[in-house]
Amino acid sequence: MSADPLPSFIQYLPNAGNYTPVKDLVPYFPKLAYQVYFDERTYDAAKELGNDTRRTLRATYRTVPSPPPDKFLESETSYLDAWKDVPEVSSVDFPDLNCHPYLILRYLLFRS
Repeated sequence: MSADPLPSFIQYLPNAGNYTPVKDLVPYFPKLAYQVYFDERTYDAAKELGNDTRRTLRATYRTVPSPPPDKFLESETSYLDAWKDVPEVSSVDFPDLNCHPYLILRYLLFRS
C-alpha cells in the first residue's frame, strides 16, 4: 500500500455538497498543483509535454528504485519544473523492453 493517501482520497471525493476547486486543495495536497497548471494553462501544458516526448514519459513513469524529484507535480506553472536540474532523465526499468518505445509511439500518434 502506498504511503501517500492522496490516490485513494481523490478517487472517492463525494459529489454532494459544494464544489471545491482543485486550486483550493493544493495547500493541503501539493502534488495536485500540476492539475491547476493543466486547467489554467492547457495550451502551455500541452506544448511542454510535447516538446520532448521521451523526457516527459520518463519523468512520468517512475519506479520506487528511481523516484521523481520531491517537488515533482508541485508546480502550477510547469509539469517538468522539478526536473529542470536533471540534464537527462534516466530510463524507467519496464519489465518489457518494448514498453517504453511503445508508449512514445502511442503518445505521438495520439497527439497527431
